[in-house]
Amino acid sequence: MQQQIDSINDALTSYKTQYAGFSSTNLAEDALTNKLNELKSQQLSSITKELETLNQEIEQTKIQHAATETSGKNTIIATESGTVNLLINKTKLTSIPQGTNIAQIYPNLKKTPDLKVSFYISANEISEIVENQSIRYHLTEKNSKHMVIPGNITSIPANPITTKDGNFYQVSAILNLRPKDYQNIH
Repeated sequence: MQQQIDSINDALTSYKTQYAGFSSTNLAEDALTNKLNELKSQQLSSITKELETLNQEIEQTKIQHAATETSGKNTIIATESGTVNLLINKTKLTSIPQGTNIAQIYPNLKKTPDLKVSFYISANEISEIVENQSIRYHLTEKNSKHMVIPGNITSIPANPITTKDGNFYQVSAILNLRPKDYQNIH
């Protein structure tokens, strides 16, 4: 980046020299003077545009250079632990705009994760249900065999959900699976 800045500064100095050379040239003849003035103005316009472009490039290069010097201080910290999955299409970029997703964090899965279930209980029957109450959850659909899994209720909401069939509470529970039960769960 420093070499880029130096080469752009050299080009800038060259254009400034050309610019100064054009402004000091004097010719005696009117026709040649007019033609020279016309060429001068064209060249000065071209050099001015090039000078502005070079100044912008210098500023951008300085900003990029300053960003790379402080990049050792930049650290990405995840809010939770897990497995990092880099987004491949983003890793080929030399600079990434702020706020761009560059990775995803997948949660660490245990060999035997807790299974959480939710089910609905009508408002008429909720008075019989309490937190930490034992349940027996029946698995029949899409499993190779009928299973009854014990569990405990973890949460009961304060307000019911209103549906066209009435008011229901969405109750959550955690199932207590044995290690051999995981083979039969789909």
